[in-house]
Amino acid sequence: MALDTSVSFDGFTAFVFEPKDALDQFNSEFQVKHQNHQTSAKIYQLLKTQARMMLIFLDDVIEQSQYNNKLPRALDNFLYHLRNGAAHNGKFLLRRRGNEIAEWRGKTIDQSMNDREIFGTFMCPADVLLLIVDVSAEMKRIDETAVTQGKPSGSDQGTAI
Repeated sequence: MALDTSVSFDGFTAFVFEPKDALDQFNSEFQVKHQNHQTSAKIYQLLKTQARMMLIFLDDVIEQSQYNNKLPRALDNFLYHLRNGAAHNGKFLLRRRGNEIAEWRGKTIDQSMNDREIFGTFMCPADVLLLIVDVSAEMKRIDETAVTQGKPSGSDQGTAI
């Protein structure tokens, strides 16, 4: 992709790409083809990419919220490894927390999975949606526990992600 220019404002730098270059790269990466009024594409690859983005976003939201370090440790570790792998080309990169329990819905991440693909035999992209539902339920449980213990709620804006 050809970099057209970059702009800086108030300490932030944004890169500006030519829209045609970005679309051409997208079409190439996902093998989008248009022929005789029909379109075909490598949809599973696109779904894996979207699932990776959701994992990164989910972890970033939690890390910046009042729920950081409040999720059950096995779930928090599971999410950590998924987010880390999502950010490293979709493969597990088990450096930190590698020996700690990382479990969710009967799935366990351990050292033997280092450098293996996240999506394929271990998970499918749709599992990320279930993970989001379960994390949201944990947030709600954290809030309800805080209320019954007379502590301030964990969230002023609700718990849904």
